[in-house]
Amino acid sequence: MRYACDRGETLEVRYRSHPDVAVLSYHGQRFELPIQPSGSGFAYGDGRHNLRGKGDALTLEVGRMVPLQCTAQP
Repeated sequence: MRYACDRGETLEVRYRSHPDVAVLSYHGQRFELPIQPSGSGFAYGDGRHNLRGKGDALTLEVGRMVPLQCTAQP
């Protein structure tokens, strides 16, 4: 899925079920993020890169960077 984010950024996430990981493509790099417990919606992360979301909305947190708010594109 492609996402359009604030600050004019874009990213792509491929969700895989075996194993449960999200493959994040961001700034020319790829990160495999394992699934994390989530009370509602979904969460993936490796401690430095974290994705959280519900429906078409996604938040990317990278270290101490201000979280990036994104929306899925058709």
